[in-house]
Amino acid sequence: MFRGNTESDSERSTSTSSEETKDTSGSISRRRYLQGVGAAIATTGFAQTARADSVDVIKLSKGEGRLFRSSQDDLSNTLIKPNGGSVRFVIDSGGRWENIGIEGGLNQTGRGGGVFATMVPEGEEFVLDGYYTGGTHRGGTNDDGGHAFVFNTIDHAGDATFKNGFVSDWYQPYYCSNSGNPPHRNDDHAGRGGDIHMENLYTEKFAHTAYRLGTDGSTCVDCVAADPYDDHGPARSAWAYFNNPTYKNLQFATFIMSGSRYDHAVPRLKNCKGTGGRMEPEDFTGDAPTEGADLSVPDGVPTSARAAANGNRE
Repeated sequence: MFRGNTESDSERSTSTSSEETKDTSGSISRRRYLQGVGAAIATTGFAQTARADSVDVIKLSKGEGRLFRSSQDDLSNTLIKPNGGSVRFVIDSGGRWENIGIEGGLNQTGRGGGVFATMVPEGEEFVLDGYYTGGTHRGGTNDDGGHAFVFNTIDHAGDATFKNGFVSDWYQPYYCSNSGNPPHRNDDHAGRGGDIHMENLYTEKFAHTAYRLGTDGSTCVDCVAADPYDDHGPARSAWAYFNNPTYKNLQFATFIMSGSRYDHAVPRLKNCKGTGGRMEPEDFTGDAPTEGADLSVPDGVPTSARAAANGNRE
């Protein structure tokens, strides 16, 4: 599939869908999927994703910061234009958001946290399906620019799934090991054991780690880690930081790391293809990585912010 570039900031588009600009002064009403759902969403089926009939637009101004919560807002079918502002999403409930595009670089600041701070309660599930982001205004070689796109906190106790997403130019795109922090590391910093699931993701231009996981139940399936900044960091395609997460059909450009000074993690590997470097038999179970990675954008992943917001994944 052709890899699209982030589209330039422009006025309302009428070529493929109507767009409605959101009022940035207050919270956005919960529109479709979050009405009446909660813990039960983990056991119910989800509707097939369809192209959006209309797209909402959030335009920020330079220096503006916005905070959204999954317990209060539904950002499905939304195009966000940072324009020099910053945005943060706190995933503090179960639910589902579909079709979110971030057009242009975010002006994130600070080393900690991420754009998506994930802390789903026990027994609930959140799903983000169909998204695109082009990174921060500082780019993925600098960890001061917001550090991570998805960051799971120690309070994440439920399940969170990120699928069909395109993430480019983040220092450590998916920093998702904290819920697996063992008590012996720090009694006050023990994770609550929530799992993270990554499905059909494309991640490029990262300097630290593309897909970092830390619980036995966490999974990374059918994902790609491409075009790393080798000269600006360790450039790990994947890192099993704690416990025994699973990586299946990972197509990667650099290497898979296992374990940390706090835990000898042993990831489960199945049909992972890349350089295969730095993997000793005692550092994994399952299949040893092999050569022949396909680093193209997977089918079903949007390749621009507007395509993501419109639900266009061709």
